[in-house]
Amino acid sequence: MVIVLVFIACNNQNKRNEISLENDKISLDSSNAPVTNQTADNNAMEYGNIISSKAAIISSIDSTIKFIRIAQIKSKVSNVVNSTLNIEDATVKHGGFVTSSLLQSNTNKTEVVEKNNDSLQENIYYTTTSIITCRVPNNKLDTLLKDIAKNLVFIDYRNVKAEDVTLDFTKNNLILKRTDDYKKRLNKIADDNATKPSDISNLADGIIAKQQQQDDAMLDKLIKLDAIEYSTVTVEIYQPESIVQHTIVNSNSNKYRPSFIANSWKSIKCGWQVVLNFVVFMLQIWPLILLGFLALVVYKKYFASKPKAN
Repeated sequence: MVIVLVFIACNNQNKRNEISLENDKISLDSSNAPVTNQTADNNAMEYGNIISSKAAIISSIDSTIKFIRIAQIKSKVSNVVNSTLNIEDATVKHGGFVTSSLLQSNTNKTEVVEKNNDSLQENIYYTTTSIITCRVPNNKLDTLLKDIAKNLVFIDYRNVKAEDVTLDFTKNNLILKRTDDYKKRLNKIADDNATKPSDISNLADGIIAKQQQQDDAMLDKLIKLDAIEYSTVTVEIYQPESIVQHTIVNSNSNKYRPSFIANSWKSIKCGWQVVLNFVVFMLQIWPLILLGFLALVVYKKYFASKPKAN
């Protein structure tokens, strides 16, 4: 009885140890899952920080200095079509718009292999690419770049620029002021009655030239203001080489060649048709045949020499 009690106690202890190990395993698995997800989130966040830049972030200095921000990215993605749609949706979501979206597939090579006796398999290796040009409010550039980073797998390059155009605005303002003053002086001279007609013509040409300079300066200023208000982002993405397979007919297969019996029967029918055509042709020239026969009879009767008697 003592031995039996010891054996039962040992079995219970082993079961408790097994239950404890299973609980530890479950606890370990459950603790690892959140760590994995958190690591993935951290990687995505870090990738977003790589794509973005301090040059894309609006700061207090923007109140005194005017920047034109431009971002250029080239990267590999898992699926070009899905990534293109995601980037376009993100642009619209942040108040921007897409100015260009070019999606195309470039064929790398094509090979044809025999699949079976009557068919071939055509393998087309291709790479799908997409070039997207979009514009987004300058205060949303950093956010859009981080959304774009969620689709990227391998970055070829990224270039984020903040071009200082403050002096360009100062230059345009000076041109506008200078041309305006010049026009006023020319108009005052032209209004003088003592001015000669030839001088008035020259003054008019000068006014038109200065007006053109003023218009060009104003247009350049508006273009720069638009570029400051909306940043331009160009994204070029591509995916790993893909393959598409087609089954085509093997025209050189013996299956599609007529058999000997079929060729023989075709030849017999062709020969019989030749005979019928000949008969039809003879029926068409029966007058000539009749005249030839009569001429032969007349010749033999009247003109042919009779054999001499022995």
